[in-house]
Amino acid sequence: VAEWEQAERLLMLLQKSSDNIDRQTTILKLLGTLASDQAFEALKQALTNPALTPTALAALGQQGEKAIPALASFLESSTNSDHRLAAMQALSAIATQSNAPPLFTQFMKALDTEEPKIQTEAVKGLGNLGDRRAIQPLEKLNLKTWTNPSTSPDMMALRKMLSWSLWQLSPSAHTAE
Repeated sequence: VAEWEQAERLLMLLQKSSDNIDRQTTILKLLGTLASDQAFEALKQALTNPALTPTALAALGQQGEKAIPALASFLESSTNSDHRLAAMQALSAIATQSNAPPLFTQFMKALDTEEPKIQTEAVKGLGNLGDRRAIQPLEKLNLKTWTNPSTSPDMMALRKMLSWSLWQLSPSAHTAE
């Protein structure tokens, strides 16, 4: 496990392994665990390499609140669905340890997307935040998903996560299935 004084070594290894994606991926995962400005900057820089983007996004999620602006900016500018999902998953991971206001804003924006996987992560994040302002929008999305005849795995996962998040926010108003 990477510890103090390791960021410099890992960054040097990252630069030297520019032709080895597997090694770079491992190094980015380790950098995500370090509370270092240099590690944070390297993770943001790795977002420019599509092969490293998912790993860099997950590692940024380990950086906590300071990563929210970078993740939000990436989420708003990216057109790659898989990368957008990874950014939303990183924000959702941060929401398990923080209730920073920008998280609520990002999750609420993501509810409006037509991508069930991204909506599912946003719903999960809202449930983790515990902000009761999310109840009405989640109930609205819940109604929309249950009136949609789709039986796709993504839609089923969204319905399940809506149930969980609504229960997290208001256990007394939600009945068990």
